[in-house]
Amino acid sequence: MDKRLNRATDNTFTSENCSVSSASKLESASEDVNNPMKIRKCVRKYDPEYINIGFTAIDVSNEPRPQCVICFEILSNQSMKPSLLNRHLSTKHSTLKNTPKDYFVRKLSEMKSTKKIISSFSGCTY
Repeated sequence: MDKRLNRATDNTFTSENCSVSSASKLESASEDVNNPMKIRKCVRKYDPEYINIGFTAIDVSNEPRPQCVICFEILSNQSMKPSLLNRHLSTKHSTLKNTPKDYFVRKLSEMKSTKKIISSFSGCTY
């Protein structure tokens, strides 16, 4: 019992024991280019099975992001999880929850043709 009490008193939080916050780590990493500590960013990859949920992938800043084929909403890369994609479908498009894959494939082709029409009129490419 004495060991537990001694450990609890030894774990006092002082400025020497506290670790550097992640924000200050980011600032110091950006200041020092030759810093060996690299910050890894988790980039999720698109799975073709996500069309069953109603999502396709587009590239934004060289990272894939999910795009809803119904409302054309582009989500963040961290949202490329089946549970989060299902949440979008069930909250925003609750009537389409149990629709077959063919419906979403047809909506995807409609979305691509709409993009082509818009880019032909505006003169920009997507």
